Amino acid sequence: MQCPNSIPEFLAPLKVGTGKAGGDSDIPQNLIVLPQGPSIMLVTWRKPSTTDVSHYFVYVEGEHMQDTTDKTYYFWEGLEDCTTYTFGVKTVSSSGVMSDAAVVDGQTDSSNAGPPVLVSVVAEPQGEVRVTWEPPAEENGQIIEYGIFVDNSTNSVKNVSGEMHTTTVTLDGCYSVSISVAARNHADKDDGWGQRSEEKEVIPRNDVLPERLDCLQPGPDVRACWRPYRTYCPVSQYNLQWEGKVTWSPGITDSNSTTLGWSMDEICYDIYSIPYTEYIVRLSVGTNTFEFLNCSTITPMAGMFRARPNGRVLVKCNI
Repeated sequence: MQCPNSIPEFLAPLKVGTGKAGGDSDIPQNLIVLPQGPSIMLVTWRKPSTTDVSHYFVYVEGEHMQDTTDKTYYFWEGLEDCTTYTFGVKTVSSSGVMSDAAVVDGQTDSSNAGPPVLVSVVAEPQGEVRVTWEPPAEENGQIIEYGIFVDNSTNSVKNVSGEMHTTTVTLDGCYSVSISVAARNHADKDDGWGQRSEEKEVIPRNDVLPERLDCLQPGPDVRACWRPYRTYCPVSQYNLQWEGKVTWSPGITDSNSTTLGWSMDEICYDIYSIPYTEYIVRLSVGTNTFEFLNCSTITPMAGMFRARPNGRVLVKCNI
């Protein structure tokens, strides 16, 4: 992939060196450099038309890299990613006379970024997950941004600046997910992301409603029962509200509410009830009272059950 500020079309202005022998007519012509990957450059040229050429002397300025070839091209390998080099070519005649050098600048491509390291994930309230990481051991150029991926998704759920090493993502609660992080550098800009980090599993915490709410009639009172959505996913609190409409005396109602803490076991709550009254019970979780479960029942007429103690009783039953 092309690095930022690379030479357009990989063709640099020709620069003539300062060799001791030969003239301009001896110098290789039309020197061009073409990146062949992150660490490989192809240098091509045309043979001078007015000189006797036995072979060519090729080198990289400022590097301990030189060789000879009888071709009019040469592959330089083992170069650094995203680095500008000056490549030189000289002709060598059959009598051993070496020409001045033709030189050209060229910049190698960058390779994809390696995986971010030391990734950690921590579940926070309300479905948020804190993701923290360190830059890849092999950045292979400047990191532009990081992406957070969930499970095997192709698209990231969140992108952040390459200067950041922590962020939060909001996910559905109470389901185990795998989170990984990938970096994007200039090489990855068009083709996607670099290697993903090792996946880390986490269960986001959130206030999730139980699957059902039952209104039971074990005696004269209404008993509301429910099981937690997941035994490993606690909610901040349960909100129980009820309203009873007395069937034998229109206009009389019985309404109240309470909050309860979370339990891994089934929770049953006895509502001290008025006889022969239709009760509607609602259950919500956390601070969201707009989403709820409901159930309803009608209490029996007075005298059908023995007297019971006053007050409301919280009953926890084993699942």
